[in-house]
Amino acid sequence: MSVVEISARNHCLMKKGIESEAHFPLAQGHNCPFEGQMIRMSVATDSPVNSLSSDDFLAILDAELDSASSDQSPDQDIDANEDNDAEIERIKRRKVSEIENGEEVQSSSSYVVAEEEIGLETWISRLRNADVRALLRRKKLYLVLDLDHTLLNSTRLEDINAEEEYLKGQTDSFQDISKGSLFRLDMMRMMTKLRPFVRTFLQEASNLFEMYIYTMGERPYAIEMAKLLDPGSVYFNSRVISQADCTQRHQKGLDVVLGQESAVLILDDTEAGSACVFSSIKFIAQLVWQKHKENLILMERYHYFSSSCRQFGFNCKSLSELKGDENEADGALATVLGVLKSIHEKFFDPENGDDFAARDVRQVLKQIRKEVLKDCKIVFSRVFSTKYQAANHHLWKMAEQLGAKCSIEVDSSVTHVVSTDAGTDKSRWALQHGKFLVHPRWLEAANYMWNRKSEDEFPTSVATDSPVNSLSSDDFLAILDAELDSASSDQSPDQDIDANEDNDVEIERIKRRKVSEIENGEEVQSSSSFVVAEEEIDEDVKDSCPHPGFLRDMCICCGKRMEDSAGVAFGYIHKDLRLGSDEISRLRNADVRALLRGKKLYLVLDLDQTLLNSTRLEDINAEEEYLKGQTDSFQGWSVYTLSVLLS
Repeated sequence: MSVVEISARNHCLMKKGIESEAHFPLAQGHNCPFEGQMIRMSVATDSPVNSLSSDDFLAILDAELDSASSDQSPDQDIDANEDNDAEIERIKRRKVSEIENGEEVQSSSSYVVAEEEIGLETWISRLRNADVRALLRRKKLYLVLDLDHTLLNSTRLEDINAEEEYLKGQTDSFQDISKGSLFRLDMMRMMTKLRPFVRTFLQEASNLFEMYIYTMGERPYAIEMAKLLDPGSVYFNSRVISQADCTQRHQKGLDVVLGQESAVLILDDTEAGSACVFSSIKFIAQLVWQKHKENLILMERYHYFSSSCRQFGFNCKSLSELKGDENEADGALATVLGVLKSIHEKFFDPENGDDFAARDVRQVLKQIRKEVLKDCKIVFSRVFSTKYQAANHHLWKMAEQLGAKCSIEVDSSVTHVVSTDAGTDKSRWALQHGKFLVHPRWLEAANYMWNRKSEDEFPTSVATDSPVNSLSSDDFLAILDAELDSASSDQSPDQDIDANEDNDVEIERIKRRKVSEIENGEEVQSSSSFVVAEEEIDEDVKDSCPHPGFLRDMCICCGKRMEDSAGVAFGYIHKDLRLGSDEISRLRNADVRALLRGKKLYLVLDLDQTLLNSTRLEDINAEEEYLKGQTDSFQGWSVYTLSVLLS
């Protein structure tokens, strides 16, 4: 099946020579008047206006406008597109009248229609409506599938560490791709692992959905992954959408999917915000599905390779390092397949009649999601700051989407207290009154697994690793000094006082008083923990701390844990470091003053096409082959193969 490309010039842009395009991968098995052709909608010398009799032109218009929905009865078409068809009929008749009053024309086989007469949006709308109606008659919906961390996991060969070297001897053959799951793609200098159960998932889902691949990776990568997942081109055919097809930079949208949003489900590991995807050798921040959250089923990320764990900041062993994998029977894909089947069954429930076009799969998805925790009432404790607007926290929103009721205060109707510390007042209340006390991971598990997990699997323990309970006063003071002072270690004391004299005096007061409290309290034992328990830090200490920055979710000043702590990431300094705007301003001012005293300025340098130029080895042509014999030596380098893929 070919990809139909409809290119049209807006009347006001034609004069400037500007052309806009829209791309739609057509559904397999659907009748389309543009099959196998490239349709360019522009005024051309071989246009029907100049080359066809009025009868021929009318016939072409009729064929182009009506054949996309040729499988439908006239009554269905009129019901769905009455107003639209009347307008198109008016345009056709007027065009015929213009041709009959114009110069004599010659025969031609051109299928080109001027955009100023029948707009691009009209064509797109007709194609969408016809495609949806045909699909619903077959009792199918659309399913848009992400690639990375959803259906598979990829890594660069050079990112495979010593514990993963064994994988290079266990890759599957390309002779029978359908039986393999681990593939080495030398031309792309990468290795890909398919998620367990993915082949069964695609086979069963294809009976219920027309499926698209939608990735923010580059098209060559997307095509190679589609070949691994669907070697027989049975499931996706040409329905592969990549970064280059997106109409908004670094954002996925359903405007390039040939289907109504009311009939589309999306399966992706990322909803909105920062996400990293495999694009050549670079991991790029994406915004993803900001406009289509209601269509989205969020997947638990598949982290098979160690590079994937590092990419998302997880300090743990990957599945490959543990020499394990997800369970096919009850893994993420098996779970979500059950959810998809439930949504499909509810959408096409005959008890609701047979007018499928009037239904909205987003409402069905919302109803099924709300069944997960429908009998739960939740109170949060030490999950987010008391100053944080509770209803805006992602866990609060997640609980409500799963059907739970959320509250700030405890009462007899509360069923669960979600807490990171069993020592808080609300946590102790839960234990005293026989309520469930669970860790926030219980909520996340319910969100990914679409069922209420056993509370016993997600216990909350008393936070015993606080410096208040585990460090000597000297150790605690040293920790606070290190956290407070290291960010400006290159500056002299005078500079620091000039920039933050009042702030530093207040912080020093907090540190000394906290040390005094520790020294006068109970005896403590040594520990390496940097976690400060919130209940041990007085409210005035918490209120006075400016929270200048965070390492992960811990304030580098007072040690308080802050869910959804704000700040700008400085990953090139430390992968978990984020600084607030005030702290950035302070550091920036201090750094500028120090630099200017040394009579220096800043210089930011680009790499590609500025300081150097790179190419992929496979892109070197015959005239450049001589270069392979003239490369310089990498003395001291353990890896010397240069295969840089830059977009």
